[in-house]
Amino acid sequence: VTLFQLSPDDRVLVVALANRAVVLDVVAGASRGDVPLASRPTHLAFSTTAAGTRAIVVGSTRWVDHEPATALTSIELGAPSAASPRATTIDVPNCEAPLTMLPDGSRGFLSPTYCEESVPATVQKTWTNPDPVSVVDVGAAGLTFVKNLPGFGPVALNGRADKVIAYLDAKRIDPSMFDDKSQIPSDAADPYHLLAIDPHTLKLSLFPIGHELPRFAMSIDGRGLLVDASVHVFRAEAKASITLGADGLSVTASGVFGSDAPFGYFDIDAGRFTAFQGPQVGLDRFVQTADGHVYALRTRSDGLGGDLFGVDVARHTTTDLGRSLRDIGVMADERTLLLRIRLPAASIDGNLFTQEQVCFSTDARTCSATIDYRSTIPLPGGAASCAGGHDC
Repeated sequence: VTLFQLSPDDRVLVVALANRAVVLDVVAGASRGDVPLASRPTHLAFSTTAAGTRAIVVGSTRWVDHEPATALTSIELGAPSAASPRATTIDVPNCEAPLTMLPDGSRGFLSPTYCEESVPATVQKTWTNPDPVSVVDVGAAGLTFVKNLPGFGPVALNGRADKVIAYLDAKRIDPSMFDDKSQIPSDAADPYHLLAIDPHTLKLSLFPIGHELPRFAMSIDGRGLLVDASVHVFRAEAKASITLGADGLSVTASGVFGSDAPFGYFDIDAGRFTAFQGPQVGLDRFVQTADGHVYALRTRSDGLGGDLFGVDVARHTTTDLGRSLRDIGVMADERTLLLRIRLPAASIDGNLFTQEQVCFSTDARTCSATIDYRSTIPLPGGAASCAGGHDC
């Protein structure tokens, strides 16, 4: 099995193997049939429209005359009485990547972070539309490739579903992909831009970022982006401009959106970046709650989890909450936090056992309930294993 996923109504499980997809009715406990796939599946998405629900399997990239093609297979899930699911396949001129669907299931966006063929240096490549944002429509007859837009992924859909966010590398663009030629960055422009796409009209809005590409996270309301400039993304891999010294964590930040602030908020509608005021925080490990608050762990220099900070997105401030955690999570209600609190190891019969407490909280300060946990497996090495900052 390469991947599998439940349909949005939890009634159908789609299991993708090397060359086929199996549709399982989890209510009846029976198979609805198999669908052949054109290539190894890499990603899976669902589209629910008035015509019904379908699974869309993204295949793996193949190169034809030095240009990419990725098969997308649409599988109609249909009613339980259907003899076998119907399927259609199209090719998208792009590399494999996750398919981000609009809530109404009518359109999807696919864009890789980096798309380039591995060929000998003596071969002249003809792929002139690097890393585009591919637009795919979903209709009664199946899938339709609409067009490729400039930019690169991954793409993200905001909470209001009125903006698709991608990125632009001014050094890797095809000018012919711009309908409005005035939007093509000049040679003197910043190399990286934020790309906001209207998912219906496909109109583009570009915002210069700078010479480095920071980490981004969409705010829970979809109105803006949390921007962590302390970590730079280098197209194919993520690297951090972070050093650990004797006095703890130090961060080297570079200018983004015209600011030297290492952490801030970018308002998509206003096209404006605002630095967060307060202690330095990043996006190493964080959760968001329904009221728009962010709780983030700043990685500790001793490797023992992270220090907890609150981020008020509306007021653009950060606050040290004065505690260190192993990890943090949030329940499905998007209100209740799970704080994993480190406890001293328990010493029993000469052996040490890891302990922790899970705190259920709505403010990251007080616990409405707790669960205590103790490992049943002793730490190897006894008391000596706790030397040197071991997390025990």
